[in-house]
Amino acid sequence: MPRTQVESHEYRPYRRKRNKPLPRLSDADWLRGVELLIAECTTPARTHGRYKGHGSTDMYWVWKLFKTCHAYIKYHSRGRMYDGNMAVAALMGRVLVLWFCNIQRAKGFDPNRPLTRRAVFTKLTKYRGELVAAMSDDRLMGAVWGKGQAWNFPFGRGAKGGKFV
Repeated sequence: MPRTQVESHEYRPYRRKRNKPLPRLSDADWLRGVELLIAECTTPARTHGRYKGHGSTDMYWVWKLFKTCHAYIKYHSRGRMYDGNMAVAALMGRVLVLWFCNIQRAKGFDPNRPLTRRAVFTKLTKYRGELVAAMSDDRLMGAVWGKGQAWNFPFGRGAKGGKFV
């Protein structure tokens, strides 16, 4: 049966030989992958106007990154139970935060940009601090899921056994 136009141009994140295992990717590999996805979704640089020298990037690269992360997780978790939503959120979140922080640092070190280094690094430091604070603040759990979920802090008074209902 012949393939349709859509099926023939479907995005396939991994092409490998059958018996060759897919390696674990490092942070640098993920950042190179994001760079390639963004390059695929970016127009050529403008030659005149306010944004001369800059292309515009379609946000479709985030969808492609999602599909790549999903395929990567499925491959490395085959045969084992896992929560797909949490696994994709963890991997995509890590990759996107790494990309953002590294791009901000690169902009701060680029002598061709009309940015003051102090302002760039102040914003980046503030972002990192807010991210770490939000990730480690237990009050957020209670504010979002507090009424519908019974939490059992294992080191607090009244801690209960480890049985899951």
